[in-house]
Amino acid sequence: MRWKEGQHPHLALGEPTLVPLPPVEPLAAEIDHFLHCLHTGEPPRTRAEALLPATELMEKLHRQLFPEAESPRPYFVHPTALVDEEVEIGEGTRIWHFSHILRGSRIGKNCVLGQNVVVGPFVRVGNHCKIQNNVSLYYGVELEDGVLCGPSCVFTNDKYPRAFIERRNEFLQTRVRQGATIGANATIMCGVTIGRFAMVGAGAVVTQDVPDHALVLGNPARQVGWVCECGETLTAKEPDNLYFCDRCGIFYRRTLKGLEKVSLQLSST
Repeated sequence: MRWKEGQHPHLALGEPTLVPLPPVEPLAAEIDHFLHCLHTGEPPRTRAEALLPATELMEKLHRQLFPEAESPRPYFVHPTALVDEEVEIGEGTRIWHFSHILRGSRIGKNCVLGQNVVVGPFVRVGNHCKIQNNVSLYYGVELEDGVLCGPSCVFTNDKYPRAFIERRNEFLQTRVRQGATIGANATIMCGVTIGRFAMVGAGAVVTQDVPDHALVLGNPARQVGWVCECGETLTAKEPDNLYFCDRCGIFYRRTLKGLEKVSLQLSST
């Protein structure tokens, strides 16, 4: 075979040329060379490191072709999902269709990642989080324990995005603290913190920090009330500046960070 003027190769004219090979079994020659290197200390013709890419490729192909041969994992990854190397996934976590976990990311225990979820690179997700369909957690986003991300909510990480300017070293940190809920189709601008057990309404655009237990709605998001750990809207108790959950019977009081629980009982009348 030979190439002609950049075209597909054609059969060469004339008789084929025989390539002389030594009359020795290839495996025997390999073993002889190996023993020779051991005795003389000479480096082998092919170093062991050169086999690593081929070995890794063979292992990946084997895992895809024979998933039943894999040792049981303490978490579930759907066959259509992709998990990169150097990823930590906690026990009991489930990762569903067409999701992608990028390198360096760490996902806690008993999380649920819905369809078409992207996490990473180098993103931290706490325990007992639920990330619903079509959510992307990019570099700079961190979820603490018990966070719920509703379908198609959006996190940004570049405050001044331009397609032709690279700002990877300027990505801002966005933190969603314990127990917070982000509604469907909400947008979280980078650099903000969503407080503990706060609730962001569906479609809201969050441009500033949200206090603990705050309920925010609209574009831009504005606080319209307070919510309990259970998600119920709290009732104000005047004049003590306390808030009460009719479902849980829990009292809260104002702090610089938002609300916090207090140990009080309703007085009987």
